Amino acid sequence: MPPTCRCLDEVEECAPACKACEPSGFNPAFHVCNDQYHGDPGPTCGKEERPWTCCDRTVCTKSMPPTCRCLDEVEECAPACKRCEPFGINPNRHVCNDQYHGDPGPTCGKDDDDDDHPSGSPSLAAATQMQLLLVSLILLLFIQSP
Repeated sequence: MPPTCRCLDEVEECAPACKACEPSGFNPAFHVCNDQYHGDPGPTCGKEERPWTCCDRTVCTKSMPPTCRCLDEVEECAPACKRCEPFGINPNRHVCNDQYHGDPGPTCGKDDDDDDHPSGSPSLAAATQMQLLLVSLILLLFIQSP
C-alpha cells in the first residue's frame, strides 16, 4: 500500500499546483501546502543558497532551523539576494530583504567587539548551547533511571 504524504515545508508562496495553501501555524508570513497524495514523496528540496556572503547584524527566529534576515547596509547585495532594496535616503546603500532558513553564516568582520559569535547570530549560538545542555540532561536522566 503506498504511503499518504504531505509536505510540511514552510514557504513564502505555495507552488501553483498546490490546491490547499494555508498560512503556517508557526509563522503567518509563510504558507504550507496541505495537499495529500499517495505514493513516493519524491526528492527533498535542495538546500537554498544563503542570500548574503556574510552578515554582522542578523535577526533570527528561535526555531530550529532558524529563519534569519541580515540587516547589514551594503553598497551592493550578494548575487543570491532576490530582494535587494535601497535603504534609507542614501541610494547607494542597500539591504537584502530575503529570509534564509538555517545558520546565518559568518560575520563580515567589520564589528570587532562581536568575536564571541562566529556564526553571525548570538541567538543561534545560545540556542545551540541550550540544545546541547538539554540533550546532555536527557542522557544523564536516562542513564540513572533503573
